[in-house]
Amino acid sequence: MKVSCSVDIHAPAEKVYEIFMDIEKLPERIDQITKVEIVDSDKTPHWIETRKIMGKEATEEMWTAKKAVGESWTVEAESRGTHYITDHILTEKDGVTTITINFSGTPISLGAKLMTPLSLLMKGSVKKMLLADMNALKAVIES
Repeated sequence: MKVSCSVDIHAPAEKVYEIFMDIEKLPERIDQITKVEIVDSDKTPHWIETRKIMGKEATEEMWTAKKAVGESWTVEAESRGTHYITDHILTEKDGVTTITINFSGTPISLGAKLMTPLSLLMKGSVKKMLLADMNALKAVIES
């Protein structure tokens, strides 16, 4: 499954990067995220995030796989036999930063591969969640 979406934020790319990468404050800024625990690990930053998804709490371990300060970063996770990659790309022009998120989930276990057709039904929900997260952080940045 692949999902892409973008949001324009009236702020410099460095500020957008700073707010989006402040992992510890995500529960204060995004209603659906209920808890973040930073994990001491060789993967930096590395955290365990709990969020509400369709009325239930889900907890996932995540890490930043690569980053270019003020320009882009990639968050990865593995859960239920699927490897998730979320690329965040910042493009600034005339004081407006466009953040584009490219999300993909690649099944790595047999069970996850068998569920692939059902995952396609979730694309709309995933896009809605990504946009809600970006718009919540946009509100923080622009306030």
